[in-house]
Amino acid sequence: AESKSECRRAVSPLDALYFTVITFSTAGFGDLAPSSDASRLWVCLSSLLALGAFSTLLDVIGGWRVRLLRNVPQALEAVLVLGAEIGGGALVFSHFENLDTRDAVMLSLETVSTVGYGQLRPRTDEGKVAAVALVLLSVSTFGWVTSCIGDAIHPDSD
Repeated sequence: AESKSECRRAVSPLDALYFTVITFSTAGFGDLAPSSDASRLWVCLSSLLALGAFSTLLDVIGGWRVRLLRNVPQALEAVLVLGAEIGGGALVFSHFENLDTRDAVMLSLETVSTVGYGQLRPRTDEGKVAAVALVLLSVSTFGWVTSCIGDAIHPDSD
């Protein structure tokens, strides 16, 4: 049986936000996890419900990107935006997490692609804020780039 103390472990508001966004985006670095059966069940159920809301948010962010870059060819835009997000994430992670270039780029790539292996993960509050921002900005971009690649391979498929 679980003790009440397991269910009431203190979590900072920043860690709660970080856990929520990283979990709902499916990145899941593994550094924070529910500690009780009840909290694991809640996370699973709320994740299913949140997929719609998260998808809507990503559509809004993607719409902003489209309006800002409407005169740039789509393939070039895809490469530029994704490269800027990965590079910007790497710079931020390098600075706040004190990572070398290789590890900063890997953490940025893992975050953007929502792979989140867990060997590299944000440990500082600033790094967690950066991960949240990077996920929110880049998940729609990563899907869009994947779509552009598919269109290039099979241009007539809709």
